Amino acid sequence: MLKMKAFEFWFDLILLGLLWVGVIYLPISTLTIGTLSLSGLLKITALIGTLEALGYFSHYLFGNRKGLLLQGFLGGLISSTMTYLRLCNLSGNAFPPMLIARALLLAILAMLIECLLIIYTIHPAPLEISKLVLLQGGIISLVIIALSWFHPHDKKVEFIVGNDVKINDPIVWKKVVYFSFLIVLIIQLLHFADEKLNIPYIYSVLLISFIEAHGVLAAAITNLPSTAATEDIQKIIAMILTGNVIGKTYFVLRCRTKNVRLTVLLTLYGSLALALILNQI
Repeated sequence: MLKMKAFEFWFDLILLGLLWVGVIYLPISTLTIGTLSLSGLLKITALIGTLEALGYFSHYLFGNRKGLLLQGFLGGLISSTMTYLRLCNLSGNAFPPMLIARALLLAILAMLIECLLIIYTIHPAPLEISKLVLLQGGIISLVIIALSWFHPHDKKVEFIVGNDVKINDPIVWKKVVYFSFLIVLIIQLLHFADEKLNIPYIYSVLLISFIEAHGVLAAAITNLPSTAATEDIQKIIAMILTGNVIGKTYFVLRCRTKNVRLTVLLTLYGSLALALILNQI
């Protein structure tokens, strides 16, 4: 069994390395599948695999504590929507409300970090378009630090049975393939809404980001022409972040721990509004 685990470990890492070699060296920048850039899809697949590997190592470096905060952050890297669905169903009797609030905010922070990685991986001029994401992530980070400062005595919480994050392989390739196909599906939905339903592209992005923010970001940036104006890309990112906040609002309002709702909603909407204002300065 140990030999098999060692084989799976090195197989995953070698395959991930080959993906990045393909991204860097294969001459596929002009190849497309319909409206989909093959180079962009390969970059996204490699990035998702890298995030899976980082989640694996983070789990085994800090997993002995099995804290709710780790669950929120790692869950946000995979799917912030599913993480919100799970964490908002936790009882305030078993978990301190501000601990749940920090876990929910960490899930958003992880999602924003993943968005930054997507931007820096795909777009040739990432600094010009990532300001809004950096601003919202920075503001949420400050709120998390403040909550930790004013609520330092939250008791250490172990995972409830069934909620544990069990990571047995460095990279779960099913998730990698699933997310890659999800991006393809989102791209096709965006084209269908734009061409068949005559819904403006930017509003299609907003609607889909209610459910999957970093997925639609990857699809939108991959799908945009290289000549797209920076202002247009910033508008799309603003719509994605807005849709993400609106989508999370539903789960927060249904949160079993009522004391969590105001803190999380004020942080989500406040950080977005402040980031939009600062982005115009």
